[in-house]
Amino acid sequence: GEVIPRLAKSVNIDANDKRYTIVLRRGLKWSDGKEITADDVEFTYNTIIKGGFGDTSSRDVMTVDGVLPICKKIDKYTIEFITPKPFAPFLRMLSFSIAPKHVVKKVTDKGIDEFNRFWGVTTPPKDFVTSGAFKLKEYVPAQRVIFERNPNYYIVNTDNPRLFGKALSGDKNGYWRYRIGNYRLIVEITAKYQKAFSVFYKICTRTFLNGKYTYHRL
Repeated sequence: GEVIPRLAKSVNIDANDKRYTIVLRRGLKWSDGKEITADDVEFTYNTIIKGGFGDTSSRDVMTVDGVLPICKKIDKYTIEFITPKPFAPFLRMLSFSIAPKHVVKKVTDKGIDEFNRFWGVTTPPKDFVTSGAFKLKEYVPAQRVIFERNPNYYIVNTDNPRLFGKALSGDKNGYWRYRIGNYRLIVEITAKYQKAFSVFYKICTRTFLNGKYTYHRL
């Protein structure tokens, strides 16, 4: 299907199919009110993804002939990626979730172990910072997970101010499945998985509209 940018205002691919120029929407904010800029995108790619923090699968699939694309900030709202050669899947790979540099950099500066302990299942919901349409309100392991509308999100959907997730079942590995509201989406959260950073962003960077969900990332 067609790739529709959300946090990005536009995505331009040059004639050689190697240079991707992304212009972010202006006025975007994190759930804590700080502005979302190209600094966050550049930090996420060059520090978190390339540095092997958290889930390394994004880095692995972006590698082209053993080389990772170059990412550089052009200005406050513009970021550029350059692949070693034309690589058709790369456009969809730009859907990676971005991290708030003003919150996470102090953690990555301390190394991967500190990063893996950050934003765990015992973290107070108010401490999570997201760019998505919803933010975590409450999480009770094996019982429920509740999301509330992020008032700073650039799309306003007043029909669904809160999403409630009810625990359905668990397994021997500690994974629990939750049904979110009336939507046919099942998410998995585990108390044993301390890399909750990745789990949280996979959930909270989706927007639920008209009984469907779509990724709202770059």
